[in-house]
Amino acid sequence: MVLAMKKLEHWYQMTDGFHLIIMTSETDLGISQQVNQMTLLLLYLI
Repeated sequence: MVLAMKKLEHWYQMTDGFHLIIMTSETDLGISQQVNQMTLLLLYLI
């Protein structure tokens, strides 16, 4: 579980720069797609 948390933290660090771009320029569909990707990532880590 600790390893999964480290992976998740690393993933957030890698994608942190993209969050601002997505929140300011993407449509609601684009945002919902990223939420789906994050959900799939969490399921993969668990």
